[in-house]
Amino acid sequence: MESDGTQLVQLDQVDISCAKQYDFTFDVPGDYVYNSSNIVVTSSVAELVYTPSGGSCSGTPAACDTFGDETLCTGQTGCSWGGGGAGYCSNIGSCSAEPPGQCSSSCGGAGCSKSKGQCQGTLDCSAYTTEGNCGGCGQCLWVPGGASCSGTPDACNTFGSQTPCTNQSGCSWGGGGGGYDDSVPSIYPSTSLSVSTTSLNVWESLIETATKNTGEIYYQLSDDNGSTWQYWNGSAWITAGASNYNTASIVNTNITSFSTTTGQISFKAFLESDGSVQVSLDNVRITWSEGSGVGGGGGFATSAYLISSVFDMADISPVQVISWTEDVSSCDPNCDIQTQLRTAPDNGGSPGVWTNWYGATGSGTYFIDPFGTLVSLDLNDDQWVQYRVELIGDGTNTPILQDITVNYK
Repeated sequence: MESDGTQLVQLDQVDISCAKQYDFTFDVPGDYVYNSSNIVVTSSVAELVYTPSGGSCSGTPAACDTFGDETLCTGQTGCSWGGGGAGYCSNIGSCSAEPPGQCSSSCGGAGCSKSKGQCQGTLDCSAYTTEGNCGGCGQCLWVPGGASCSGTPDACNTFGSQTPCTNQSGCSWGGGGGGYDDSVPSIYPSTSLSVSTTSLNVWESLIETATKNTGEIYYQLSDDNGSTWQYWNGSAWITAGASNYNTASIVNTNITSFSTTTGQISFKAFLESDGSVQVSLDNVRITWSEGSGVGGGGGFATSAYLISSVFDMADISPVQVISWTEDVSSCDPNCDIQTQLRTAPDNGGSPGVWTNWYGATGSGTYFIDPFGTLVSLDLNDDQWVQYRVELIGDGTNTPILQDITVNYK
């Protein structure tokens, strides 16, 4: 204790607390509840679905047996075309001399019918009884007999083009200029984080790692495994309506007031975009403290990681070298810092599909030399880059990362 001699310096109490943490990493899509028409979970990221220019297919498709054409049937996942035996002869006769309004009159002794505004005749093809001689008549067709489509088709959104979509009963094609989903869809863990109520003191924080561009991510919390959801109304946590939610900053500021009675906590994240930008959620970390928070052993976490914001290299560029400045002197050799990189192509001004995380010897490994390491050629020819830093400590002291440099050409 230091004083200039004229002032009393007095120490009344020292509080040391230890916070535990859990990371929701989006590694396994099946661990989360979301609508795959609006959100996709891939490469440990939850992000908005991108619909190419031209629109999308929606609705409830009919059964496979409505696919009367072999190409359409076999082109759809879940449907299979079963070949048949013999066929029969039909015709595509012409009554072109007959005006559309007179299609019902006699035409060549065969009669006419109107189809799609044009006259068509009916010729006798009964003499053509096999595929070989049926095909010899320019006005007769061989139709496979016994073939049919069977199975259970996927939902309408598996139809990637307008033509098969609009040809199928129950599906409709919504036109548009393309873009990211702008319906503010949500995603939440299928199972809550559960902590023993005998030791839980308070929920400490909710921290997101995300790429929002000009969009936003909002949150609701639940203490009953998603049966009800709550939001901060400015003075208390209350039951939320469909559009009642808060930013991560507001949740983080007020989460210490969230109920600990059940020992459960879960979040529902709402990804908001105006359709022109991608919004991606990489990680949600929830921390909590146990005991009274007074006294105790205290210390540093033994491991933690940080994921950077994404960086636009402006054009297709090879990433060449990664290096950083570290200080591990307080706990060497029991402390360490290691890094990873990943890249993505450009997708309309936002990152496309990310590569895996790469280290010095390939996917899933780490860069461990702070003085610089050449980067794998697998990360060349992309426009976006992102790094991940992992800090490993001994619990008593902490490694320190001062800066990091990624060279690209």
